[in-house]
Amino acid sequence: MMGKATKLTKSQKKGFRVNKKLQTYIEQLLEQIADEVNVKQVVLERDDVYAIYKFDTLKRKGSMEDWVFASLLFDGDIIRDMEKVREIIAVGLKQRAEHKIKVRQPLLKITIKV
Repeated sequence: MMGKATKLTKSQKKGFRVNKKLQTYIEQLLEQIADEVNVKQVVLERDDVYAIYKFDTLKRKGSMEDWVFASLLFDGDIIRDMEKVREIIAVGLKQRAEHKIKVRQPLLKITIKV
């Protein structure tokens, strides 16, 4: 699944800035994915580096370790971003159906290649 992926280093994060409005927007998209697929963690992975978005289903709150990857996945174009969200949710639900896992059973994580 994640293999030898590692977290981003401080030097890799330089040059990436995510403003607060975009961060809130991205957080809402990731929460939608986590809520619809019923998963506790959304892992964004790219080139053996990853970031984890943790979603507490009871408190309906999430936290992101690193917003760099999320900003690479979602660019702020609401139409395009919602298409991505719907596609991710559809794939997640399809995988659940194939493995006969009911939606009410929360999954530990889902990995999305960025």
